[in-house]
Amino acid sequence: MSQTKVKKLTPQQAALIPVYREKWRARSLSTGPINRSQAAETIKAAYRAIGLKAPEII
Repeated sequence: MSQTKVKKLTPQQAALIPVYREKWRARSLSTGPINRSQAAETIKAAYRAIGLKAPEII
């Protein structure tokens, strides 16, 4: 897998930083209910991606 190093953001990319910062800040501080089946599938996909057996989700 080839990885490209970003050395400088374009002005458009730099302008989006506050937008994404607020998006993820709001998500990290959210106290609402989660979609349990979506969360479980995401965890399983992450473990598949790194080649490990997914944990039992209870």
